Amino acid sequence: MLRSLPNRFPSWLLGRILEKVTSKECPEKLERLWQDRQKEDCYFTAFEFPNKSLAVIWGYSQPQVRVKYFADGAYGDEIALAINEIPAESLRVHHYFHGNTIKFTGTYDWVFTSIFPWSYVSIWFREVLGSFLQGRFNKLEIPGFWGGDGGGRGYFGGVCLELGKPSQKPLVPSAWPVRGSQNQETSVTRRSLSPKPGPLS
Repeated sequence: MLRSLPNRFPSWLLGRILEKVTSKECPEKLERLWQDRQKEDCYFTAFEFPNKSLAVIWGYSQPQVRVKYFADGAYGDEIALAINEIPAESLRVHHYFHGNTIKFTGTYDWVFTSIFPWSYVSIWFREVLGSFLQGRFNKLEIPGFWGGDGGGRGYFGGVCLELGKPSQKPLVPSAWPVRGSQNQETSVTRRSLSPKPGPLS
């Protein structure tokens, strides 16, 4: 039994990750709105097999994963894959989180980021810094702001200083991989999250 553990561990780890990501699957239509970015927290998951179309995960129930292959701009029929036959390094995950996109390539990349979550710490730091600067700026006194003679004093508020706020609505997102950013405000459908055939960048 101990001898089989090294062979069983990758499948066990993959199963734990699939339980996590399928519990927070992105909806069919993901609204990426600036004002609601802190509510965003979902996963888009697929497998990238050599010389095959991308297999987009449609559901998971141990010991099988339900997928649909994406090719020529359309999904194929749903099929089931045995989890113990799926290479751990074929996993591809995009985590849409607070207006950002965090990408994982393989199960060990997921484990590494779980131990050293620098991407999430960076997002948290920017959010805290943005809130702090916003609060300070809203309390900033502007001499002569009220009145035409320049003798009044008032508080200038309501201007958002959060880092990277967009000046205009961005274009329709490209096909997979969707490169998220702090300033993304758009509507993403499950089809647009999927790739065109070819290797991932």
